[in-house]
Amino acid sequence: MEVLELEPVKGKKLRVVMVESEYEIDWYLMEPPKAPKDFFSDLKIMSKEYRDFIDKMAQEYEPDFCVEEKGARSEEEFLYDNPLVDVFKKRGVPYGYVDISDNARDYIWSTMHWKNELRNALKNQITKTLAKNPEAKKGDFHFLNLVTWGQYFEQELRENEDDVRNRVREAWMMMGILGRARESQKKNVTAMFICDPRHNEGMSKLCADLDVDLVTVKVKKEVKNPEETTELSNLLKSNHVEVIPIVVKKKEQRQHILYFLDTDQHASPFDMNMAYDAGFDVVIPLGGVTADQAQKLVQDIIFSRGPKGAKFTAIFVGGSNVNEAKEIFEKAVKSLVPPFEVPVVFDPRGACTTASALVAKAEEAVVTLNLGDIEKMKVAVLGGTGPVGRFACVLAAKLGCKVYMVETWAGASEEFVKTVAADLSAQFDVEIEGVFAPKKEQITALAQDADMIFSVAKAGVQLLSKEEVENLLPGKVLLDVNAIPPLGIEGLDRNDDKKQLKPGVYGTGSLAIGALKRQVEEGLLKKAKETKGKAVFDHLAAFEMAREFLLGKEAAVRTG
Repeated sequence: MEVLELEPVKGKKLRVVMVESEYEIDWYLMEPPKAPKDFFSDLKIMSKEYRDFIDKMAQEYEPDFCVEEKGARSEEEFLYDNPLVDVFKKRGVPYGYVDISDNARDYIWSTMHWKNELRNALKNQITKTLAKNPEAKKGDFHFLNLVTWGQYFEQELRENEDDVRNRVREAWMMMGILGRARESQKKNVTAMFICDPRHNEGMSKLCADLDVDLVTVKVKKEVKNPEETTELSNLLKSNHVEVIPIVVKKKEQRQHILYFLDTDQHASPFDMNMAYDAGFDVVIPLGGVTADQAQKLVQDIIFSRGPKGAKFTAIFVGGSNVNEAKEIFEKAVKSLVPPFEVPVVFDPRGACTTASALVAKAEEAVVTLNLGDIEKMKVAVLGGTGPVGRFACVLAAKLGCKVYMVETWAGASEEFVKTVAADLSAQFDVEIEGVFAPKKEQITALAQDADMIFSVAKAGVQLLSKEEVENLLPGKVLLDVNAIPPLGIEGLDRNDDKKQLKPGVYGTGSLAIGALKRQVEEGLLKKAKETKGKAVFDHLAAFEMAREFLLGKEAAVRTG
């Protein structure tokens, strides 16, 4: 399969004359609409005026070759039902098409096919449910859940197709232009490119990035009203095409680069995908990083791009070894030297953003359900010595809660959990009490005493049974980050969000927490991309952002 590669044309100067097509050019990743949008949508016949205009442009700019966006047309339609073939043949200008390859299109579609199938299955289930019970949409939880997931997949499919239709295809079309330019024997090459005007912005940026001179020719069509008659022949005669050539000056374009320092051998694909979705042009993973390497790596990163390049650079610190990652983060921040300072994000294996989402969802439940003053509440963080649990304890304590870090694993010890709690308390200036509770009755007693219960133990460990949840007193909020059965809290579904499990007892599951976690991580990465200079994005910055999303509280970037 042909691989997409964009490299500047070496040893040549390329100029692209980009001309707007007369009509919008259709293209579909999945399947075309079953019916045309309107009567004229399938009757896009090229006007004589436009054909003459293209001939004039070819005469004026003398291109070495011309290519056109192929779109949804077949090769036969392009070659044998296209008046421009004769225009360029008459002038002796090689003429062809560019677009994403069929193999690449099919591959992209195959990666999205399961989402399309799931969307269609949800649509069918929703239709069947409504047929059986038309009142379901008025409050049936299962039905509303189906609709929510259906809307999610529908939106994601549309966004993915729009991205391929524009950004991805523009890269493929540019690769086709560059390839033909390389084949030319000339040092100065002029290419004419006819495309849908919706590609103007994307193609302009690609030209600037690849050191290609660009001339954009826009087509303006006007229909003049006849003065005395409304005969069809006069209406047609009044149509004319006005052409306005505009030279678009190149702007300095720098790529936004995120350097990913990870303690693990292989940097997390989850975080790398999030960084690309947040808008970074390049993500460079560096695995197996240790704290003693941090200063050298960071200063290589910042000095190599210069003060201007530093404005388009950011650093992300992650990894399963939270203590090592924290040392790397602290050394990275200390290694920044003016004017080469860059933003640094700290989120080891999602611990900061997950804990932030967890505590923010707990606060939202207390506020929206009117359960009382959160500053007076007790929080039992079950499995709290893990990465997510530690940050959850710190953040809950920052809200003023009485926090119990509970270690439930029998292989640990009371000394261990008390030491971890004391270290965190001293480090972050909070009060956290360590509790060793390996026995079931101990966990149950802590849950009965607490106002909020966070289940953050490792995957597959059940901490509270359904019966124990049923025996809880009213006025409690339960949250579980575990998405792998058996869940940490039995009877609490992963999709639940402030759901009443019994009178006065409410629960939020892992998917509701995870959705906010992803929103927060993408938000932090976007802020890091937009920030010029030194800034830190850690668990506190993540928590501020999570609270802003849920409660409208202002999130601020802490500098220094």
